[in-house]
Amino acid sequence: KGELKRGQKAALVINLYYEEERRRAKDRYEATQFGANAECPDLDTPKESGATNEILATKAGVGKSNIAYLIAVKKKRPDLFEKVFNGNYSINKAYTEMKRDEAPVTTEEERVKLRR
Repeated sequence: KGELKRGQKAALVINLYYEEERRRAKDRYEATQFGANAECPDLDTPKESGATNEILATKAGVGKSNIAYLIAVKKKRPDLFEKVFNGNYSINKAYTEMKRDEAPVTTEEERVKLRR
């Protein structure tokens, strides 16, 4: 069966369309009354439900949060993004691993206290 996994479709769509859609979103924002003098919103954060994520999610056939998570993975952990792109990791597995790796390292003493 030669079908792509959901994560692979999302990764492919991000590779093909992300920069273009992000530029369009910035252009739309700057065309608004206040946009010319304001900062462009950050479309990359998982909590952002901006037009870019929505457009990419529709193209890939996945949810907006999946696109947001995968964009974050692509920016912070290209190695994990590649695993999703190759079909070896799900979006959630890559995002969870990225977040776990970002967590502050605890000392052995802190781990012992947490176990009590």
